[in-house]
Amino acid sequence: MKQNNKPTLKESFSRFNFKLVIALAVNIILFLGVFLVVWEMGYELVISILYGVIALAAALWYIIINKGMIGRLPTADELPPTWDKQQRQSFLDDMKARRKKSKIAMLILVPMIVTFFYQLLSLYLFPHLALTAVFAAFFQ
Repeated sequence: MKQNNKPTLKESFSRFNFKLVIALAVNIILFLGVFLVVWEMGYELVISILYGVIALAAALWYIIINKGMIGRLPTADELPPTWDKQQRQSFLDDMKARRKKSKIAMLILVPMIVTFFYQLLSLYLFPHLALTAVFAAFFQ
C-alpha cells in the first residue's frame, strides 16, 4: 500500500515562519507609512526615486547573495562528482548561510514592491472607482 507523503496541518504550521511574516508586515507598514508621509509633504519625485533605488539595490543584493534564483538547495548527490565530501559539505553550508542572508534583502524588497503597488493603485485605479461610484449613485 502506498504511503501518504503529504504533511499534516500541524507539520505545515510547525514549518511556517511566523516571525518572518510578522517582520514583513511590520516592514510593510513602516515603509508604506514613510512613503505616504513624504509623498503628502510634496516630495513625490524624491521619495519615488529613493525607494526605486533601494528596491533595485535589494533585488540585486538578493540575486547576488542567493547565487541566482535557486528554488531549492541541491543535495550532496547533485553536486559535481569530482568534489570530495568536505568540499560538498562546505558548499552546502555556504548555500544555507546565503539563504539566511538573502531573507534580509526580501524584508526590504517585498515592502518596497507592496508600497509601489499600493501607490499605483491609488493613482490610477482608486480615483476611477470613486468616480464610478459617484456616477452610479447620481444616475439611480
